[in-house]
Amino acid sequence: MRIRPVIAVFMIVVGTCALCHGQESFSDLTTPHFRIRFQEGVLGTKARFVGDYLEQDFGYLRKALGLEPGRIIEFRLYGTQAAFRTGTRNRQAHEVEFERGIVHVAPVGLLERNGVLAQILSYGLSRAMLEQSTHNGAPGWLAGSFAVYHSGMMADLPVPAGRRVSEFSDLTQELQEASGSSEMDRVNYLLGMTMKFFVDTFGEEQAFGLFAAFDGRTGIGTVFEERLQRPYEEVQRLWDSYLSDALENRTGDNRRGN
Repeated sequence: MRIRPVIAVFMIVVGTCALCHGQESFSDLTTPHFRIRFQEGVLGTKARFVGDYLEQDFGYLRKALGLEPGRIIEFRLYGTQAAFRTGTRNRQAHEVEFERGIVHVAPVGLLERNGVLAQILSYGLSRAMLEQSTHNGAPGWLAGSFAVYHSGMMADLPVPAGRRVSEFSDLTQELQEASGSSEMDRVNYLLGMTMKFFVDTFGEEQAFGLFAAFDGRTGIGTVFEERLQRPYEEVQRLWDSYLSDALENRTGDNRRGN
């Protein structure tokens, strides 16, 4: 009789652990630069497709940005939207989240049906590739602007009516306050047009080279002046004018960065 409570407790612990394991159960696929973890519901052929796509995009980004992550990048492919939101601990998560060095991706089948799988993978990879640069002082809005621009998602974003930004720092506030898909679309449009400004004004080599120039010691003003040959305040004024013209003419960009 005394053994039964012990057995009951043991079974509860085992059952709980099994449930936790089930929630976090992934199969693994490795490539030279990635660890692709995918849940039940994601075909192995789809996981291999993701790995092949990422390797191709990685080759371009490594050269374009002049950056080497120095580690295997982990992508997690979820079987359901509910599992994706549980894995990211974000009920508002919609398609992709980059958190603690891991790129979390919504169900591949859903992204394929919506025609955005390549965009989402390129966006997530961009954020992972720029992680070290942001740790070294690159602002989040700059990394986000490259990710939106490179992914090609600008083609699907509506041009917002008006704006609430006039300084680069305003983009940081916009990112912090955005909630819901419509607000994120507006912010992503502003971010995408910001990188388009850098490319159109200074060229891809100078614009993309900004990220490698952050070394953890040099401030953004110095990085801008050395890389772009313009003072930070002047670059900001040029961007403000560029963005005003884009919104007034209600223009966007359907080009992908590569």
